[in-house]
Amino acid sequence: MTQADVVSCEVSAPADRVGDVMAELFRIGGQIQDMQHQDLRTLLRVGIPPDNVILFEKWLAKEFHGTATSTLLPIN
Repeated sequence: MTQADVVSCEVSAPADRVGDVMAELFRIGGQIQDMQHQDLRTLLRVGIPPDNVILFEKWLAKEFHGTATSTLLPIN
């Protein structure tokens, strides 16, 4: 998968639930590009196949009830 084949996002999630985020990303064909731990949260830079962005966003909202966020990143 090339950089052009994915939509880049930043995901901020509670550190104790980052495994759930990673599992869902792998399930939908996403990839983790970078990970930073910040106190009780983890910030992930991820690549998601374009067809699965909305699916991931819906999952994140349903699973985390607002305690995790994602932000689409601009195309370089």
